[in-house]
Amino acid sequence: MTVRKGTTPKGAKLPSETNQWFETKALAELQRLPTRDWENMAGLWNLLPSAHPATRRRILARCLELAGERGDPLSIRFVKRFAENAIRELSVSKAPRARVHDEDGFRVAARHSAHNPKASWSQLARAANAKRGTVRQWKRRPEFQAYEEDAKFLVLHEQKRAASLAKEQREFEHRATVKKKKTVRPKKF
Repeated sequence: MTVRKGTTPKGAKLPSETNQWFETKALAELQRLPTRDWENMAGLWNLLPSAHPATRRRILARCLELAGERGDPLSIRFVKRFAENAIRELSVSKAPRARVHDEDGFRVAARHSAHNPKASWSQLARAANAKRGTVRQWKRRPEFQAYEEDAKFLVLHEQKRAASLAKEQREFEHRATVKKKKTVRPKKF
């Protein structure tokens, strides 16, 4: 916990000192009480919306952490009452920064890179209809590498399948030629 100096962030109604006291008491009570009794902690749940946003997140995260450590399920009443708030507080923004704007081009570049491992950034950019610098940035992203690995797996699977089909076709043709050679024609007298 950090000591706050008189400023209250947006969405917080408690002064800093009260907020710090509230966080300390809430975490101690959550630790002390069994998981099944958390839903009856009216004081905590009524005061939680007034706390600083970071404090709310720490308290809710600690609830989930304690329940996981103890192996206790959260009660249905608790989940129905607080799941929406917990999801809102602990979730990641739906529009994160530095996202890929051209998902289709991103995937095309990853597939092209999997099919052509030695392709340059310019070649990938032409395939994805994007700029070379954009492709360079894409290649650094873990999502790109994941798409590329998936595409490499599919390429390998296609190659194995094609090889097995070619082998089956060769065996079939071989059997057909052997069969033709073995056919005995009646001799003419």
